[in-house]
Amino acid sequence: MAVVILAAGNSSRMGTHKALLKFDDKYNFIQKIVEEYKNAGCEKIIIVANSQNISEISASVSEYINETLIIIENQHPEWERFYSLKKGLEKIKDYSFCFIQNCDNPFVSEELILQLIQNFQRDHVVIPEYNGLKGHPILLCQNIIKRLIQMENINLKLNKISNGYKSKIVQVADGSILLNINTIEEYEKLFSK
Repeated sequence: MAVVILAAGNSSRMGTHKALLKFDDKYNFIQKIVEEYKNAGCEKIIIVANSQNISEISASVSEYINETLIIIENQHPEWERFYSLKKGLEKIKDYSFCFIQNCDNPFVSEELILQLIQNFQRDHVVIPEYNGLKGHPILLCQNIIKRLIQMENINLKLNKISNGYKSKIVQVADGSILLNINTIEEYEKLFSK
């Protein structure tokens, strides 16, 4: 199992790098996400960062960096998230399946990861759903990974990845799969004590 964590955005609405926001007294967002995938037994963790945040992200997860976790730089963050995704997928193309994880959703849990793996189906995109709304992370099989790497259209929106592929929808009890934290107001609403 592998995961590509997308952290190369400029966080312009937030005003600071979302991956480095404090999650709790122990972790920031990127550390919390890495910890959950590590605990779930993830064999390869790829973080895609940009030139402005790669040093801070690297320092933040330095204890994890080894053959399991690598950080790559998207030198063209203006080319949007699909380009970052392709850069990350190129590093894990031989894995049977891979999660796509946004850094602005730090609520992923080991339990959710394992639930999605249990529902893995060949040639499908596995998508969690809460109260009829699809969330994240999503899980891709190897065939889809390889097709996405070969795509030349770098402007594909991530919420369109499942178009054209069979989907396995997994009902989950945790509404946090729907959350994205894009502004300081959203962050303060969820994390102010």
